[in-house]
Amino acid sequence: KLYDVIRLDHFRAFDTYWKIPASCETAIDGAWIEAPGYAFLDLLFSEHPEIQDAIIAEDLGDLRPEVLVLRDHYRFPGMSVVEFTFNDDVFMGKREWSAENLVVYLGTHDNDTMAGYLHEMDWEQKESWKRVLSERGYIEESMVDNLIRFALDKPSILTVLTVQDILGLGSECRINVPGNVDEFNWTFKLADFTALKAKMPAVKSWVLASKRVK
Repeated sequence: KLYDVIRLDHFRAFDTYWKIPASCETAIDGAWIEAPGYAFLDLLFSEHPEIQDAIIAEDLGDLRPEVLVLRDHYRFPGMSVVEFTFNDDVFMGKREWSAENLVVYLGTHDNDTMAGYLHEMDWEQKESWKRVLSERGYIEESMVDNLIRFALDKPSILTVLTVQDILGLGSECRINVPGNVDEFNWTFKLADFTALKAKMPAVKSWVLASKRVK
């Protein structure tokens, strides 16, 4: 009722999950347990068939092949995160199965903003990315803007952009630093919409150029 689309984070856990006895002080002493993925999802969709086409699988990380088989069985779109896959996308062309059955992100809630990510990138890698983007016709003044255009142009069913990346904001505005429990994580919010509204004409032109809408 609240959302149009749901992303199942850590989708691999619907295939296997790491079970840790409650008596353990750390996560070292555990075991991989097979999850009732098919049974659970079959039951879910028998009760709520309308949501099967509204699910994205976070298929990131070191996965065993069975995770992708489970994903593909229900035709869930997977994820392509530009911060992780830029070189693969450029030099390999596409991921396994179908490039079109993907949702593209510059980063996820656990990643730095794109501006922050680029700030930490070494000079040689950054120049390589700039060269590839320029060769592909992305010549905006901001490298973040060029990567937004790159993400919009990738073959996919959806591209998700964060307000931080649309505005080119740095690490001080990231959503989450995994593993930290502090007063910073999950607190970001805009003071107002002035800058975002000012950026909308440019974003509109990029979306139109990507032919995602007419």
